[in-house]
Amino acid sequence: LKNITQNITMKYKDCQMMKMNTGEIIRDIRCEQKITIGKLAALSGVHYNTIQRFETGGDASLRNCEKILTALGYELDIMKCEN
Repeated sequence: LKNITQNITMKYKDCQMMKMNTGEIIRDIRCEQKITIGKLAALSGVHYNTIQRFETGGDASLRNCEKILTALGYELDIMKCEN
């Protein structure tokens, strides 16, 4: 499995930016893989509306985020932000 932290770190250096843009990164990965939200919902077990809300800036639980990333072939790696 790929590590989502690598993608986030490459695009965003600031921890606050990472938090704000995780849904956008997931959308980018999904689109690169040519997977619809409906297909991702079926693969991940996360409701369509939850994925759509997350990709457009809404919140998602850590568990749902992990399910989505796993379905896309990534793993969630939690690290402490140094402020």
